[in-house]
Amino acid sequence: MDADEKRRRAEERRAGVFADELAKLRRRRAALEAKETRLLADAYALTLEQRSRVGSVSSRERDMPLRSMALELGMAVRVNDRSMQSQMHDAHELIELFPQTMAALVEGRVTRAHAQVIQDAGRVIEDAADRAAFERIVLVEAERQTVPRTKKYALQRAAVLDPRPLQERHDTAIRERRVWVTDLDDTLSTLTILGGNVYIHGAFNRLTGQGTTIKDVDRAKRREYAATQGEAGAPEEETAEPWFDDRSLDEIRCDLALDMLLAASPVIDPTDGGAGWARRHPGRSADHPPDHHPHRRHRVRGGVERSHPGRPGDRQTDGRDGEGVGPGDDRPDHRGRHRGR
Repeated sequence: MDADEKRRRAEERRAGVFADELAKLRRRRAALEAKETRLLADAYALTLEQRSRVGSVSSRERDMPLRSMALELGMAVRVNDRSMQSQMHDAHELIELFPQTMAALVEGRVTRAHAQVIQDAGRVIEDAADRAAFERIVLVEAERQTVPRTKKYALQRAAVLDPRPLQERHDTAIRERRVWVTDLDDTLSTLTILGGNVYIHGAFNRLTGQGTTIKDVDRAKRREYAATQGEAGAPEEETAEPWFDDRSLDEIRCDLALDMLLAASPVIDPTDGGAGWARRHPGRSADHPPDHHPHRRHRVRGGVERSHPGRPGDRQTDGRDGEGVGPGDDRPDHRGRHRGR
């Protein structure tokens, strides 16, 4: 056996030792997380007992034991009291409704993250026997799969056992739609839209289609410019390098979405008396605009008409052909306006 083979085998043995030690540490962590879960559940049970002794009918007074306990525990571990209330409730629910999952957590067979996705998915199962069957099936997968795969499998199994009709589940879920902003570093923010998947995918596909068209226009312009560069004796003013769109498809999608949100008028807005429809469809009645439904196909133009927020140089784009122009470009656009002004 040569030196390289000896070194390879020694390194493989070390890797095996690392894996065994890591597995042991994870099992110990799971056992500690189980103890913490038990503690939080006991604290929550105490607040329920305290609440039962409150004589007032005021919800504020009856919630005071839970709020006080959450504040006490949160201050001890530097956690927001609202977050601590959620942790206490989840711990109590896990022990009361998912005993098999709790036992697997105590034994270190699953992590707290695995237990959480099982709990979240199985919460909709009302029958205790069905929920126990759900636990048994999903725990087999959880003990050998990652958390994301366990979550996907748990959701599939829970959907089968969920007693509610599909329409009722959809009607409940759709009431959760909302929009919120999260501020990030370096003056960036995210705008998150939670809505029906048909509408969200339709909007994303529309942005992708428009963005792809803009990229195609830019590639054609680059080919045209490269061809003119190869022509001998071409006048210098005709071969001056135009502005090319260097944005990625992701950047273009973002710019298009923001431009349409900031510059467009929604058809479903009840406050403008149909003015948004009238502006987009001159000569047609605004009193009875056709139903606007995101399921319908839309014919989209290749670009947008206003400046793209966040694009370097604050350039603008021609609304019909996606051509980029800079602030100094004084050529009129397709509406006769001077784009560089």
